[in-house]
Amino acid sequence: MKIEKMMSVLQKFDDQDISQEEALEELSDAEPFDFYAATLELYLEGSSLRRGDSPRISRLFEKLYQEDFRQLLGDLEDNHPIKKLMTEHVYFERLLNGLEDINQEIKRGGDKSRAVKVEAIAVALDHLKEHVIKEEKLIFPLWYEKKGMSDTLLLEEEHEDILKSHKKLRKKSQEGREDWEEDDWKDLNEKIDELIGELRFHTFHEGDLFYPIVVNEFDKEEFENIKKKMDKIEEKNSDPTLPEHISYLDLPVLRKG
Repeated sequence: MKIEKMMSVLQKFDDQDISQEEALEELSDAEPFDFYAATLELYLEGSSLRRGDSPRISRLFEKLYQEDFRQLLGDLEDNHPIKKLMTEHVYFERLLNGLEDINQEIKRGGDKSRAVKVEAIAVALDHLKEHVIKEEKLIFPLWYEKKGMSDTLLLEEEHEDILKSHKKLRKKSQEGREDWEEDDWKDLNEKIDELIGELRFHTFHEGDLFYPIVVNEFDKEEFENIKKKMDKIEEKNSDPTLPEHISYLDLPVLRKG
């Protein structure tokens, strides 16, 4: 499928000129790399898209390529380091879904309870820092030795953007919410959208483009060495795990409001 046609479909979908079902039908034959390239081209051409994608377009990644992701996840052994990273992506997506739901509530009217929910999810997403360390310290250096730096440089740039957006959201959600005006809720809304778009685009980039190649390029011994180092990184983290955060966030008391 030509990238120019994909760009046209993506722009129409983002502008709400076509439905999600129509966009998915148009893009059904699109390869993951072409989807990635088309989205970047839209950004570079100065379209209305933010860097990476929009929250609306990020939904298309999940719908189009979720079976490929699940297939790779299912094929890997439970203790495989790439499976651990991909599982963290699944947890991040659950947190993003929660943020998305709350953001829709905020658009209808913001109140303190909704900002508290955002803060709780932002705290859970502190795990992004450890996730990035695992990749940049354990996966990327070995990839550089084998293939060079260009691919991982793009991923590192995405990491930097995501961590910045997360930090901004974390800070905003902790401000004095009792005195917030309409502009404050709009600012929170935009920061949520920014993080959702960037993180979903990045997990698509890694899960459907980068990780499958890594699985084929690294040998068993290399992965065993990565796993040992990954375990040590996780052992140093005394914070609640991602599943523990998600379990807490599912409590009825947090869904009120």
